[in-house]
Amino acid sequence: MRFPVALAAMAALGLFFTPVRADEKSEKLAREAVEKIFKALKAEDIDGVMKAVSFPYYDGKELIRDSAEFKKKISNFFENADFTTLTFEIKEIHEFAKIKDQIKDEDKEKVNEILKDGDMVVMTSFEKDGKASKIGWGVAIRDGKAKIVGGKPSE
Repeated sequence: MRFPVALAAMAALGLFFTPVRADEKSEKLAREAVEKIFKALKAEDIDGVMKAVSFPYYDGKELIRDSAEFKKKISNFFENADFTTLTFEIKEIHEFAKIKDQIKDEDKEKVNEILKDGDMVVMTSFEKDGKASKIGWGVAIRDGKAKIVGGKPSE
């Protein structure tokens, strides 16, 4: 009879539980961050986009360090295209540490400035105006919060 009592006591103390792995938490945060930025893009909500990102931000060509410069680029983006029909799907989520060796040489220096071990890369597909595209998002996980720090269309 002592064994069932001991099991009940251990369960009460929390000794029998399935902990959530850190990468699962990071994956959830990364998923939510990407959903947040797509929602803001679809609504053409500049402030929503700005709340979803952090700097420096790598746009696939250059590092943008200034939020005013980024906001201007997003504003121009919205002026030149209709994002209200945007649809997206998250295809894959990877831990940056596990895929950083696959980053193209021309991007490595900039990507290593925005992403660290513990951060995530989210691969998405989206469709706008009937045209399908793919984009990889860099998501920095800092102090339990996720921010988009880069987005690059993939070939």
